[in-house]
Amino acid sequence: MVRGKFLLRSAVSVLIIIAVIFTSSCGVKTEKIDGVSVKEYMSGEGKFRSITRRGSVKAAANDSAELYFDPENGSVSFYDRLSGDSWNSLPSFTNDFATNMVINVLKDSTLYKIDFVSSLKDSKNLSYEKTDKGVLVTYGFRAEDMNITVPVEYVLDGAFFKATIDMSGVTASENTRLVSIEFLPYLGAVRYSDEDYSIDSFGDWFLVPDGPGALIPTAVEEEPSALEFSVYGNSDKENTIDAAIGAYAVKQKDALLTAVVTEGEENTLIKVLRSAADDKNINRIYPEFTVTPISDVSGTVSAGKSYEGKFTVVYETLGDEGADYIGAAVSVRQILKSNGFSDASEQKEEYPLFISLIMSADGRKDTAVTSFSQAENLLTLLKGKGVNEINLMLEGMFAGGLGQKKAGTAAIPSAIGTQKDFASLCS
Repeated sequence: MVRGKFLLRSAVSVLIIIAVIFTSSCGVKTEKIDGVSVKEYMSGEGKFRSITRRGSVKAAANDSAELYFDPENGSVSFYDRLSGDSWNSLPSFTNDFATNMVINVLKDSTLYKIDFVSSLKDSKNLSYEKTDKGVLVTYGFRAEDMNITVPVEYVLDGAFFKATIDMSGVTASENTRLVSIEFLPYLGAVRYSDEDYSIDSFGDWFLVPDGPGALIPTAVEEEPSALEFSVYGNSDKENTIDAAIGAYAVKQKDALLTAVVTEGEENTLIKVLRSAADDKNINRIYPEFTVTPISDVSGTVSAGKSYEGKFTVVYETLGDEGADYIGAAVSVRQILKSNGFSDASEQKEEYPLFISLIMSADGRKDTAVTSFSQAENLLTLLKGKGVNEINLMLEGMFAGGLGQKKAGTAAIPSAIGTQKDFASLCS
């Protein structure tokens, strides 16, 4: 991870990270397990599946924010004093599914999915102690003869809310392997029924780490869907989308929550679930941390080396004028800077403008789109307006245009200009 963070410090958009999902072909020893089956423990009382106020403990407070913990169900709440917005790890509405955490465990030839609420029958499965800036909570999971504990520290760091799992503090029964952790999967979750919906929520969305950042509307009716974004493209799971950074955001009416995975990001999936618009509709976005990489669970499973570091997510909430796309982008950038991903001492007055120009579709004169001279005129115009830092990409500038297939014939076609024109553009 050292190399990845070094690159991020020099250019956040350029990320080169070694693969995290290990297989035997990568030279990492794996264990093969035949005939794997799947079992779920996802039951538990409904009273533990929504936020409550009666037993909440103020875990931390400063001039910017307040942090609350509920010792009855293990939930946390983050209150921003400036905007007056509050974000809870459990939703406010009655439901049969919300939880603070879900773990996936491999034992013998069975993969278990265990919901924390299913373990709350025993009060010993939830404990906490206050720290200097927050609270250290130990979540206990029990199923059959298995006993797993996961410690999570919640702290306030100025206006930021940090949640950290230190894998060195995780315990598990003998022959039990923790595969992954679905972390605070209902923080920022939203459901729109006829009762919940209002015109103010029409513009609500999730910001997902797809390319430079894409929006998924959450207050309009759409077909159910599920997406998984692999941070740094380090997952061997099928149908995952490569993401350059482990960041996302949630907009709800005039409030915005941003989240950035700042430790263990190379072992992270950002998961998005978009539900149908009905009376149980719930949309959510959250990180899933890969602890022990495994192959496909059908048939034979190969398990690799377990991650032993920390997982940390940093959250920030914004309200009023900051609750928009630009506000989310600025918030993510500030979190990255404050956590050493870029040079916080660097005071830049300008940021690069990225321009992509299509020179030619197939290299012929009648399909040329932009010439070298036209590109130069565009740059001259922008520089005259004070735009001095520009990253220019020229597509289709060789023979064959966008359909170029042979490097040996990659000459510049006359349709877009001469070598002299190209030299003038480069200067």
